[in-house]
Amino acid sequence: MPTLKDVAKMAKVSVSTASYAMNGSSLILPETKQRVHDAAKELGYRINGSAKNLKKSKTEIVAVFISGFTGPVFNEMLEGVHDYVAKQGYELVVCASNDKHRLIVENHFDGAIVLNYHMEDDLLEMIASEKMPIVVLDRESNHPHVHPLLLPNEKGVKQSMEAVVAAGHKRIGFMAGQEVSFDGEKRFEAYQLFMQENDLPVYFDDLIRADFTEASGYDCMLAYLERPEGKTVATAFVCANDEMAIGAMRAIKEKVECSRRHCCYRL
Repeated sequence: MPTLKDVAKMAKVSVSTASYAMNGSSLILPETKQRVHDAAKELGYRINGSAKNLKKSKTEIVAVFISGFTGPVFNEMLEGVHDYVAKQGYELVVCASNDKHRLIVENHFDGAIVLNYHMEDDLLEMIASEKMPIVVLDRESNHPHVHPLLLPNEKGVKQSMEAVVAAGHKRIGFMAGQEVSFDGEKRFEAYQLFMQENDLPVYFDDLIRADFTEASGYDCMLAYLERPEGKTVATAFVCANDEMAIGAMRAIKEKVECSRRHCCYRL
């Protein structure tokens, strides 16, 4: 494997000059840079990124850790993160995993953004440091180097519930997601608080748990509507995310002939 010394020899410059040229230093004349790059290309030389970053103590890489790629929110979020990170001269790496988090444990990054409920608090707090700050989008934390950036879940649920009540509904059901979801449970708690504060009855049968996907929203709502004849159902549902709401509305449209008697609101 060719070394920087080989490149310097072919370009007829010192090793230090070759190093400056390969790293784009403005101290090196353009013609010298070109000569060094031509030599590197001919020899097949590649900069040792790991050694370079070790010397700088930086990788200039930010990682985003998510639990999966389903749902439109991830694409929009990642595009926004990428645009900002790129403007700062950093690269973005996206990792999706359920149980193995080797990359963050081995500290290959200068910082991380976490939206992955599979990653436990203890793991993140063990890794987070001044040189490895972590932004979490799915939990609260008092760690000095773990920075929560949370959605206004309570506000969103309250606005949805107010719209449902304003439409004349009193028996209102709720479709929640998996219990491990921080945002999902905050929305479920906000629903229960609103019902209590407004003296509205909560029926156990009107509380549905799905898994945040459109398919689960459809299946769970279909099962809910397939009740023994004479058993009443809620006249409105609030769902903890868009995908479940879309699935639930599809089930209602297929199952209920008079769609005006039922409606579904999404957050």
